[in-house]
Amino acid sequence: MATKHFIALVGAASIGVAVHLIFASWLISTIIALPLVFVLLQLLKINLPAAFAFPLPALVLPSNMFHMLPVTAIIATIFFLGTIVLLKKFSVSYDLSSQENN
Repeated sequence: MATKHFIALVGAASIGVAVHLIFASWLISTIIALPLVFVLLQLLKINLPAAFAFPLPALVLPSNMFHMLPVTAIIATIFFLGTIVLLKKFSVSYDLSSQENN
């Protein structure tokens, strides 16, 4: 499941950058990018509302940061999903050890 979320978030950011490189207009970029993100989510068979926010920063970021959006999305996704996995593993091991003590 985390792999699908990773693909969806990084894919959405990449779609935003690619569409904005092709179309300079913010409105046209948004009208094209959001349905593409919807199609991506349907292909992955997940419901992830946060993915719809990822193409939009491509429209407002300064040009020197614009090309780094997919890389930044990769780093942020790995950090946050990795943190959740570690917390769940720690929580499960903590629950097991507290049940053994009782």
